[in-house]
Amino acid sequence: MQLFGKRGGAREMDQLRERVTTLEAELAAARADLVAAEQQNAAHAALEGRREGQLNELMTLQNGSLKSALSDIQGALAGSVESVKSTLECADTIRKDFALLAGNSDQISQELTGLASLSVESGTSVQEMTTRAGQISSVTGVRTAAGDVECEVVVNATGMWARELAAQSGLVVPNQAAEHYYLITDAIEGMDPEAPIFEDPAAHGYYREEGGGMMVGLFEPRAAAWKVEGIPRDFSFGTLQPDWDRMAPFVETAMA
Repeated sequence: MQLFGKRGGAREMDQLRERVTTLEAELAAARADLVAAEQQNAAHAALEGRREGQLNELMTLQNGSLKSALSDIQGALAGSVESVKSTLECADTIRKDFALLAGNSDQISQELTGLASLSVESGTSVQEMTTRAGQISSVTGVRTAAGDVECEVVVNATGMWARELAAQSGLVVPNQAAEHYYLITDAIEGMDPEAPIFEDPAAHGYYREEGGGMMVGLFEPRAAAWKVEGIPRDFSFGTLQPDWDRMAPFVETAMA
């Protein structure tokens, strides 16, 4: 009987150990579940933080875009206002000018009558400009072969003589006559007088119809100045002695 009792106690101890092992396993699993839950909570919190940051950034961008758009609108409105003000000021100036013209119609009529009496004297050479001495010399007219002409303004439109005429008054006009070469072919069948003028910069030439043939004009890169010491006063549409040693390469290129 005593031996039977000991065997029964050993069985209970084995069952108790199995129960403790089971509880320990369940406790370890619970702890693992708790750690996983805490990690999920941390990840969720991090995700929420990122979402909140992105939302704040988006709101900031939207506010910035809105401010920029408002600024653009304000700038456009300001520009429109300035444009309207400028237009109104221009209109007011025009209104005043018309009022001034209306009040001086008799004087204007007299000036127009004077302009109508002007004449053009072709073939009259200009010798020099006349000036009035002072701290700053002022023009009083021009001296021509037909006599002096008084005026307050002189327009120097003397072409290749402009530099020489201006130099008499101490003015510098960067203008210099240069040699210009061109060739004209015999008549070419089908050459249309209305044919377009065309240019070939690589060949330094231009081409157009002339007298039923073709004109080949040359513009060399470094043109030769002509009569630097002074243009003859009686020169007009003259021809020059050709310098074929200098121009032959350009002629060959243009005609190629």
